[in-house]
Amino acid sequence: MVILVLLGVGAQAIIMPHVDTEATIRARIEQQGRELSEAQMDTAIEQAEKFSKFGPIIGLVVAPIAWVIMAAVFFIMLKLVSSDTDYTRTLSTTLHGYWPATVVQLILTAILIQRVGKVPQNELTNVVKANLGAFLSPDSPAWLTAAAGTISVFNIWAVILLIMGFAAVGKISRGKAATVVLVPWGVWIIAKAALAAVFA
Repeated sequence: MVILVLLGVGAQAIIMPHVDTEATIRARIEQQGRELSEAQMDTAIEQAEKFSKFGPIIGLVVAPIAWVIMAAVFFIMLKLVSSDTDYTRTLSTTLHGYWPATVVQLILTAILIQRVGKVPQNELTNVVKANLGAFLSPDSPAWLTAAAGTISVFNIWAVILLIMGFAAVGKISRGKAATVVLVPWGVWIIAKAALAAVFA
């Protein structure tokens, strides 16, 4: 967990200077149907740039909490399929399952972002063309873009490793392990799509 968190913070420190804050703010304002004067826009951009400096620090706190919560969800699912494994092993399996894909994704994004210059924040996930959302038209519905953006090579890689890991650690069949992993993942995709549809 420590290595994953530190790699995430390091990658964020490299990536954040390449985020086009002005384009990000303008896109959000446009989506909300609001209009700001140039003075208000300058103020919003300045505040966003100040806040972005705390990104790596926030990552140090939020990332471990996210891993702990994710492992807790899998632990509950394992109990529902009658596994007798404990939370510690569940957390360990979760971290090991996400480890390879997360490291490769962070490294590739940090490298490729150097070539593309500045990009809006919502385009960061598309720097590495590894998810279905990267190939959709900009005019695609927000819910579809959000859902497709979750279906990536890296997530599928992690899902496969998690299924293998939980089958071994939880002493359950591959079918039950697939249920443990795919049900929360499916709920996450639906939730992202729903939130995108609401806020769009």
